[in-house]
Amino acid sequence: MLNAAQSPATPAVFDGDPVVTRRIIFGVGLIYPLWYLATPVGARDAWWTWGVVSLVFLLTAGLAPRVPSLRRQLPNMFPGPWLSTLQVYLLAWLNDMHLFYTAGSVMSVVAISATITTQVGLASYGVFVSTLGLVLFVLDPDPIKAACWFGVLPVVVIAYQRLTIRLSHAQMADDYRYKLEYDVGARTRELSDANVRLRREMEERARLEEELRLVHKLEAVGRLAGGVAHEFNNLLTRIRLYAELALDKEPPGSRVREDVGEIQKAGRQAAVLTRQLLTFSRRGEVRSELVDLNDVVESTSSMLRHLLGEGTELVVLLGDGPLALVADRGQTEHVLVNLVLNARDAMPEGGRLTIETSAWKRSDHGEADLNDPLRQSEYVLLTVTDTGVGMDAQTSARAFDPFFTSKSENSGTGLGLSIVYGVLNQLGGHVRVSSEPGKGARFELYWPRTHGLPKEASQEEAMPEVRGGDERILLVEDEADLRQVLERLLCACGYTVLPADNATLALRIVDEATRPIDLLLSDVVMPGMNGLELAESMRVSAPNTRILLMSGHLEPRERNQPAIPPDVDFLAKPFEANDLLHKIREALDRPERPADSPG
Repeated sequence: MLNAAQSPATPAVFDGDPVVTRRIIFGVGLIYPLWYLATPVGARDAWWTWGVVSLVFLLTAGLAPRVPSLRRQLPNMFPGPWLSTLQVYLLAWLNDMHLFYTAGSVMSVVAISATITTQVGLASYGVFVSTLGLVLFVLDPDPIKAACWFGVLPVVVIAYQRLTIRLSHAQMADDYRYKLEYDVGARTRELSDANVRLRREMEERARLEEELRLVHKLEAVGRLAGGVAHEFNNLLTRIRLYAELALDKEPPGSRVREDVGEIQKAGRQAAVLTRQLLTFSRRGEVRSELVDLNDVVESTSSMLRHLLGEGTELVVLLGDGPLALVADRGQTEHVLVNLVLNARDAMPEGGRLTIETSAWKRSDHGEADLNDPLRQSEYVLLTVTDTGVGMDAQTSARAFDPFFTSKSENSGTGLGLSIVYGVLNQLGGHVRVSSEPGKGARFELYWPRTHGLPKEASQEEAMPEVRGGDERILLVEDEADLRQVLERLLCACGYTVLPADNATLALRIVDEATRPIDLLLSDVVMPGMNGLELAESMRVSAPNTRILLMSGHLEPRERNQPAIPPDVDFLAKPFEANDLLHKIREALDRPERPADSPG
């Protein structure tokens, strides 16, 4: 049969195994001399003819493994069997178609036709047998020769047809096997691709779950920081108000007055840190204002030195100022802190960090092309340069991607630089980074410049003294110590104070009051009904009462509360006495709303 592993162009040998064919030929070569012993007595025959044919059989079987051309002829049963056919044909012709040789010639054709396994070989053998019989018949015409030798031709034709069918079946089996293997391979590739996609999806899902856990962790940290800042603002408010009360009792030039002044100064610095903490926790109110970048860098440089540690030198180079820009001061400080923290991590063994501010003009750098993001005429440039480990080009390209970090698993969140990019992008600015491994990194932050002069801190604090009054103020504050100092301050200024520790009590005081209440001064964050809800109730029950809300931590969106109405004043904690009295006087002196105005 045809070996299914082979194509029809290279059909298999007899029984699909060339070793079997060699053994048959070798066996015939050994038996052939014995056949000579069976030849008829007196027949025209010579022993050497049998010996030659036997030797050809043996040489074919022996040399086939080492001679490629001879090995390729084994499926055609050549040359030994062909020579055997020639011999018996000639012996039958010489012995006048003796039965022994005639039967031998017929048996030789039948046996050889059955053992040839290629169509070309069988067709060639058929032509050889036909030509040999025709030549011998022409040399000695005899009906017996014609009947005998031409009668075996159908045997060759039948053998050829049988071989064709067998090869056709083998071809079909080979095609089917090839198609099956192809389909299995294609399906295997599909399953492999699906497995790769599934593995990538699982890895991506694991990454997203890790990022989600990180976001939840950061949110929890933010809530904690916001809560701590809220409580700290209440403490700072008490400290600052008591400091002012103590200051009013001391004569000018008193040593105690100087000490209390230092307490006030420390309270202002603590208020700045608390505001930064709220900004970092994303809970502080974002307020765009005119700020001087030089002032931001200078005021935060002390904190930045503490962040860097003792092993790192901080160099601050401020440009000619003021370098004004419109931004939220807390966000600007947040950007600076993130850059410093990133630089600190890039310098584990210490180094030098340089922070530089300058003015940048488009006219000094030529015209902007289509790919240049810096299209405005002037920018304020903040440059932060470190001497750290640096980054390669691939890491630099992804430096601002959210959650991307080259640090160890527990050493970073991958959010610091993305926050820097987000803040600059919202302000219409741009961030550039240049770095090489081992040569540190340089971050350039371009802020759109605004010409103007930001208010100095001393100008903000130099608020004129405000007078008190005799109005009635409903004070609602859930923290007893803070409520006590506020009541003491307001009473000292001549106001009549009605204290309450919750909104429910405050509404009851309003209902039972015999005289109108001029102002509601309430904290926002309180248990039960909060300050915003109390304000809404007061706008309905006492529409002429002015409302001033105060809080160190306002988060109306997270509590699904409406924004503060435009006719409601707000004062952020911590504040000083003059801030509070000024805001109260401002609210009380504002003209009343028209009666038909929306409440």
